[in-house]
Amino acid sequence: MRAANIDAWIILTREGNFDPLSEDFGFHLGRGALVFWDQGGERVERWALVTSLDVVPLRDTGIYDRVATFERNESFEDGLRSLLSELDAQRIGVNTSETNGIADGLSATYLEVLKRALGDKASRIMSAERAVLSFRSKRLASEVELYRKAALDTHEIIMEALTGDFIRPGITTQRALRDYVQELAAEKGYPEVAWEREQCPGVYSGLFRDLSHAAAKEVVIEPGDILWVDFGVRFEGYTTDVIRASYVLRPGETEAPPEVRKMFETLERANRGAMKAMKPGIAGWEVDRVAREIVTEAGFPEFFHSTGHPVGRVVHGAGPSLGERGRGIAPDLELEAGQIFAVEPSVMRKMPELGGAYIINMEEEVLVTETGSEYLTPHQTELILIEPR
Repeated sequence: MRAANIDAWIILTREGNFDPLSEDFGFHLGRGALVFWDQGGERVERWALVTSLDVVPLRDTGIYDRVATFERNESFEDGLRSLLSELDAQRIGVNTSETNGIADGLSATYLEVLKRALGDKASRIMSAERAVLSFRSKRLASEVELYRKAALDTHEIIMEALTGDFIRPGITTQRALRDYVQELAAEKGYPEVAWEREQCPGVYSGLFRDLSHAAAKEVVIEPGDILWVDFGVRFEGYTTDVIRASYVLRPGETEAPPEVRKMFETLERANRGAMKAMKPGIAGWEVDRVAREIVTEAGFPEFFHSTGHPVGRVVHGAGPSLGERGRGIAPDLELEAGQIFAVEPSVMRKMPELGGAYIINMEEEVLVTETGSEYLTPHQTELILIEPR
């Protein structure tokens, strides 16, 4: 809260329209208010307001110093006004954001209720976006170890799929490979994928004509294709996001052509450069600039997306994007220790004569540490070669 320059944080939530942070703070039922007040001491005051029917579950969380109630014959607004009459904060943060849905949980209706309850103090309301993103994006040591295992498992699932044991160039389709990856994940104990099953994993091969996320198609994987798989699993309420890149050898080839090798070598340097730039205090856009410059200095066009994004409860989690300044979600925010990012610059080789482009990508899970950063996935340093069988 202090880093976000707020000394109070108020979250209003209700059934049918729960704030995305409700569950984090133990709120599951009815409607209520959660108030955090930093008076400059060692501990933040923690208050809650709920109906008398919901007192016990919230009190039992052990989170709150005080759980106030409003009765059936009393309006929520009156109860809120009574609770906040004691609040003497100068900067009151609420969950509103133009760019990040996780930080935009306060409805327009409840914002007006809050303003009326605060009265003259309503002019002190400001966005708590920075507090939300920091709170939601930082991981405890125990969470990091969960991520480390799940990220490694995700890597191993993709690596097992990207072999000639399953892929038959000229026969196997993108959709068949997608289904196989999902089967391998289920066998490894991950029945749930990180995003919509139709698109998870994303399987991309050959020439790109449309630069967008897409479901795997009945497109046959052919010799000479650059092939990459974008996959994540869901575990313990969190998600992973990993990409591995490969090349399908043509008959007689023992390695990828020079132009493909250059694309991959540039991709690997850009990913590693971004990881090495990541540390507490650096802004997301500064990390993006490092990767982007490596790609363009190698003679390739700028990639059309951010260098990376946080991962968390959803695959595009809370926190600063590793994106261009002035674009995307909060690229001006500084990275903090305990955050985990999916780092994924890409390299494109435009082929206007063919009406499209060849693209290669890899994506690594990276943890920001107290002194820098580290890969949570085994970093891909060599292009996977798929031999025809």
